[in-house]
Amino acid sequence: MAAWLEGTPLALWVSESDFVYPLLLSVHIVGLATFAGLQTMIALRLLGGLATMPFAGLRGPMRLAWSGLILNAISGVALFASQATVFVGNTPFLIKLAMITVAALSAAVIHKRLKHDAVHWDTAGRAGNRSRAIATLTLAAIAAAIIAGRLIAYF
Repeated sequence: MAAWLEGTPLALWVSESDFVYPLLLSVHIVGLATFAGLQTMIALRLLGGLATMPFAGLRGPMRLAWSGLILNAISGVALFASQATVFVGNTPFLIKLAMITVAALSAAVIHKRLKHDAVHWDTAGRAGNRSRAIATLTLAAIAAAIIAGRLIAYF
């Protein structure tokens, strides 16, 4: 399957062009910065930092963070297709995918909780313990995904 994927028009376009691969890497970094940066800010707020920022005000950045994840998914699929046979057996790459999945799922839980609990949290002055635990998980998953992503080139 990986070899077939590398032979698709998309994969060939990415791997044979002088500018497409670097452009996709740039888009991937913008998506990473958007998703990881905003999720980090939201998680830090849930953990008690950035106290002047109301919880209800996090819903807008949360929606923007999803656009970063979508950019990453689109650019990541194209980058993967160009070297599928290399990436499919690369342990750091597989760890990266697993950690992105954990980060995205935990971010979805936080998003849902923000919709329902933000006003209550603003009144109480802090997020609930479960939401704080999920925020910690999100931070750990994002950090692990970034580290694993950097290690892909070395394995």
